[in-house]
Amino acid sequence: MIERRAYPRYPTHEFGVLHELENGAEVREQVVYVMNVSAFGLGIQVDRPIAVGTAVKVFATDYAFIGTIVYCRKDNDGYAAGLALRCDTDQANRLLIEAQRRSIRPKLLSD
Repeated sequence: MIERRAYPRYPTHEFGVLHELENGAEVREQVVYVMNVSAFGLGIQVDRPIAVGTAVKVFATDYAFIGTIVYCRKDNDGYAAGLALRCDTDQANRLLIEAQRRSIRPKLLSD
């Protein structure tokens, strides 16, 4: 399979909390597992589905992200979702650098 992503994904293996937003207010929260990070997004796993287009905040160990859910599909015991970052990507870049320092190779769609 040909990799279609412009930026590689790096595994992060971080747990955190995801807050769903409606009109800027936090309305639901659930535990999130941040599987990977790229320059402009996160790959996450959650227990409950989240509608595409939902604005969310994700708080992980040393990071906080704001973005929009771009896909959510059933995956084993939970749901795999993609989060397109909506804010400054400095934190994602710091997380990318940290993942690279750990010598973790990018996860490509063909893996």
